[in-house]
Amino acid sequence: MEWPRPGYPVAFFDLAGRQERGSLDARGPQSWRNEEEASVALRLMLLVGSDPTVASIAILTPYTAQCSTINSLLHGKDAQALLAQYRARGIFYASACRAYTVDGYQGQEADVVILTTVRTTGSVGHVADPRRLNVAITRAKRGLLIVGCAAALSSEVEVLMSKQNYRTVNYWPRFIDHIKAKGGFVDKDQVQDKLRYQVTLPMCLCTLEDDWQQSQKVYDYQQMTLTTRKHKGSREVSAMGVACLGPPSQQGGDKQ
Repeated sequence: MEWPRPGYPVAFFDLAGRQERGSLDARGPQSWRNEEEASVALRLMLLVGSDPTVASIAILTPYTAQCSTINSLLHGKDAQALLAQYRARGIFYASACRAYTVDGYQGQEADVVILTTVRTTGSVGHVADPRRLNVAITRAKRGLLIVGCAAALSSEVEVLMSKQNYRTVNYWPRFIDHIKAKGGFVDKDQVQDKLRYQVTLPMCLCTLEDDWQQSQKVYDYQQMTLTTRKHKGSREVSAMGVACLGPPSQQGGDKQ
């Protein structure tokens, strides 16, 4: 997979996922989460992390439940062991990979930031807060990947900040139009073509049934292949099978 537009370090991956309340753990935060966006964010993490020049990846989200959902998968014992195995094989290089809330990541930076916006219906609420948007899109040193529903993010000209009880301009429509004009927009069909068929999530990172079934099929095939190759004395084949997302050619994200 190549960057949607080489030389432009921002990309928007359009999805029509389903937002829902609560985290995977019933005891966890009960704000909004979106499992399809979490799935795509983790796939992007595996792709970006296969570039040896990428040392740090931060997955940002405005919602604590989405953050908790991703971290519960990413920092499970099986996932950590698998990533360590990938690093040892030289097929995954990023040493720092974690999800954070946008508010909790102020003042920090990562080589690549993956932003999952979560909301797909109704008002986008505090996702459109200009200060929060500014923080979210200025944390990346080299590349910014946004996973979200463009239609939902662009549905309102102004957004009510209910806690502060004031209305503010929604800058998402302008930002998305800017990304489209620069060639960094990836529509829904292309998201499937570019990610689902290039990257199979390991079972320990799956939340969606389709992902789990795909992972199981690939795992079964790999076990058969590895058994056959071992009998032939061949070297073990990589179990991830991801294409490398090359580093952006220019440093610094587009902050407009």
